[in-house]
Amino acid sequence: FLNQALVALQTIPQEERDFAAMTMCVDPRRLPEAKVMVRKFMTRLCRFMEGGVKQEVYRVSVNLIPLSKGGKN
Repeated sequence: FLNQALVALQTIPQEERDFAAMTMCVDPRRLPEAKVMVRKFMTRLCRFMEGGVKQEVYRVSVNLIPLSKGGKN
């Protein structure tokens, strides 16, 4: 997925793609609820995007990974 995203960044016009990232300081105890929130958002987005006349295939990827301590808790 990440390699495809890199290729898309270089080859697909900006009007046809979107990349977003956010870095934040968090309370790790909130991670379980955050995962539920992400899944709900992705389900709602999928339902919305699959409406209308289908002409293209897109992928949405959300990564929620720790960056501190070398990625280890």
